[in-house]
Amino acid sequence: MTNTAKITELKSIVDQIKSGINDKYLNVMKSVSLAFGEPMGDNPFSGSCLYLNHLLCEGLKEKGFDAHYVGGAASFGFNKSGNGYCEYGYVTQEQMQMYRAMGYTIDDLPFMGHAWVEVPSLNVIVDLTLMHLESVINDDNKMNGLPPETEFLIDTNKLVLEQSELITRDAVWDFNAGCSYVKTDSITHEAKRRSELLLEKIGYAELIHKQGGPEAVRVQFL
Repeated sequence: MTNTAKITELKSIVDQIKSGINDKYLNVMKSVSLAFGEPMGDNPFSGSCLYLNHLLCEGLKEKGFDAHYVGGAASFGFNKSGNGYCEYGYVTQEQMQMYRAMGYTIDDLPFMGHAWVEVPSLNVIVDLTLMHLESVINDDNKMNGLPPETEFLIDTNKLVLEQSELITRDAVWDFNAGCSYVKTDSITHEAKRRSELLLEKIGYAELIHKQGGPEAVRVQFL
């Protein structure tokens, strides 16, 4: 089978499994929220890259693909206006100082990056969070008193991206629509570490529900 045929097969499989992964993500996050008394927020897919793409990676491995869970910086240009982009993983010293001033410790800090899936043999990136990018951005606009985006040029149904389809961060900053991913060892390590911590928490939540529900969970782990 040629690479082109394999990529077509990969796209078909992602289309088949994405709904089930979304449903599992929501059910698990609701369970964790209930078990630990933590609100999910208005948009449960905000900050979803760690677990959502972990589930995707495991699903693609089961289908026989050489999927790798990686992290780094990502930029998304969704329209050609001056504010038509968002990015993760490019953290300034000012942002870090702000978090320190708010009393955050290292483990309490929000994840400073993005996580996605690579399939090296096909030279492609797969990112399920693209499905929810428009709603996440519009929710962020709402929180900041901005109107919804009237023009969204990223195809949020296109979850498998070949390297030739990606653009650079500079291109995003020049108001071009598209996606930029830059894998780094440090953020990949942090994404995997955070994912492992989250999986432990999910395991605790499942155990607590089996042993007596949310109150038992809170008593046991507070």
